Amino acid sequence: MPIAFPDFTAEIHFPVADSAEEDGMKIIQFDQFGGPDVLHLAEAPDPHPGHGQVRVRLRAVGVNPFDTKLRAGAMEAMFRTRLPAIPGGEIAGVVDEIGQEVTEIAVGDEVFGWADGGAYAELALASIATKKPKALSWELAASLPVAGETANARARPLEGAARRHGADPRRSRRGR
Repeated sequence: MPIAFPDFTAEIHFPVADSAEEDGMKIIQFDQFGGPDVLHLAEAPDPHPGHGQVRVRLRAVGVNPFDTKLRAGAMEAMFRTRLPAIPGGEIAGVVDEIGQEVTEIAVGDEVFGWADGGAYAELALASIATKKPKALSWELAASLPVAGETANARARPLEGAARRHGADPRRSRRGR
């Protein structure tokens, strides 16, 4: 479930910086594995985008079961988590800086996508982001990357099965 920063910051009692001129950002991180109590407020240098990246001033982030498993240390058998770690992957916000070779997105664009590092922060870098439709809320935009990837992964086998049986998966019986 995504959490919008105005509500999120009120719960943990820190203000989101209004100025892009500050030389540092607030983050939520964990230094050890455990329950929600290991999450704490910290500061980190502002990140700057590299080749093909954008920097996003976050308005909402997704909170997923994976984040809980990562924080609890349940993923260590699959891959190592370098501590301290910033959880979160799904982001929505406004681009405030772009890296080299970025042509589809500009400073000031409202976007959503995947953070290249943690997302529980005021700023995040992203290599995978797309423009957010104006009618889409920040919260819904931040919830789309995992849900969209899951739906896409589940639909591919159905499309293949339909083709094997001679059906056109783009047309339903109701659409005829």
